[in-house]
Amino acid sequence: MEITYRRNLQKSYMCVKEQEKSAEEYELNMLEAEQVPYLLKMEIVETDGEISYLYDISGKQQIEDYLSGKKMDYEMFWKVLLSIKELCFVLQDYLLRETGICLKAEYIYVNLGDGSLYFTYLPFWRENFQEAFGRYMEQILRIIDHQDQAATELAYQVYQMSMMKNISIQKILEASVKREKEENQHKKPEWNYKDLEWNHKELECENILEQKKEENELEDRKGWDRIWEYIRVRAEQIPWMSRFFSLLVKVPEEKSRNGWFFKENPPKLKLQKKPLKESFEKKGVFKERFSDRMFTKGILPKENCLQRQGKKEEQRRDNFISEQHRSKKKSVSEKNILVEKEDLSEIGTAYPTEILGLCIQEPVGKLIYQGIHGCKDILVAREEILIGKNKDQAEGVIEAEGISRLHARISRREGVYYLEDLNSTNGTYLNGEPIAYHQQRRLCKNDRILFGAEEYIFS
Repeated sequence: MEITYRRNLQKSYMCVKEQEKSAEEYELNMLEAEQVPYLLKMEIVETDGEISYLYDISGKQQIEDYLSGKKMDYEMFWKVLLSIKELCFVLQDYLLRETGICLKAEYIYVNLGDGSLYFTYLPFWRENFQEAFGRYMEQILRIIDHQDQAATELAYQVYQMSMMKNISIQKILEASVKREKEENQHKKPEWNYKDLEWNHKELECENILEQKKEENELEDRKGWDRIWEYIRVRAEQIPWMSRFFSLLVKVPEEKSRNGWFFKENPPKLKLQKKPLKESFEKKGVFKERFSDRMFTKGILPKENCLQRQGKKEEQRRDNFISEQHRSKKKSVSEKNILVEKEDLSEIGTAYPTEILGLCIQEPVGKLIYQGIHGCKDILVAREEILIGKNKDQAEGVIEAEGISRLHARISRREGVYYLEDLNSTNGTYLNGEPIAYHQQRRLCKNDRILFGAEEYIFS
């Protein structure tokens, strides 16, 4: 059994080749004539004694590509179980066999429009459906989100029932559905009303807090007005303060937050042209030492003044000596550094260093945008990146019309990049040639890539 993928301007197909025609004509006619729910639409093409079954997969992705490394959550797992359950009833209505369903990940597709599941019916397939279901459940246990407690419990329960002998898939799925309904019924629906009451209380609390906030702001404004009025009354008793407040006038709060502003520009202070020290020296203030002045005024005895002068002179002498010592140390250290540099240069010539290993950086590919819609360039810095519109799963996000949720994949193996289409709606083109689903094409420098209508250059 060989699987290939084809694509034309309108549709994409999964092609399954089989040399022997071992299917019944009734099944083939039914699958070709009718669109069976939960099954991919099939066409039969016979060339040179080989039979090819073409399955329409337009607008669909394999479930692995749909998840694209993301764990299967409770909602997705429950959808898989319900789809298999409904499929078992549909097969009975169309007189088709359960053993014709191939429960493998590459044969299960997800519709990108509504998220519904589609399975592949192989007319030549003969496999026990219960055993196939058990093996598929083993695959699901590997990709299930184990942090989701409800999903893990349900998956293990279904897996244990599938390992039992002489039990049909319908009974397993009916038992799981019944148990799920019972658990949902036992849950009390009172929390909805409590939440509504709590939300109502929260709204009341928010309104009360807003009212209190407004009241506090009014009280603060009144308090500031009282303070300013008290300061103004007190300032009238002082001449320069009364002059300052005469320059102020009160305005409405819309124009000024504090309610005050100057009638005219405040008077500028006249700065002294000369520094204070020179002016005081002219007057003779600094000519006389502080200690002498204090002694003449009788505030300090003469002995204390002399002691202080001696201490100051000693401090000056110590500072001068320490500065000389530091300068000597600097000169000595500079000489030592020069000597060490000379020694190192001699050692380097005598014993050259050897490089034991090099840090080789892995190549990083880049997709440079060439369109007119302002999309960003895409860096390919990992072993595998997804390109599409879905920000949760795609590393290279293209926010433009005509781009699918997960449009394409770029992978790197041994420094070589490969481009792969993920059955996108508007297709992926390399140098003008369309790429089929899961067909890996090698990328070279300056290759022109089209994701739908958006053009990129690979570098």
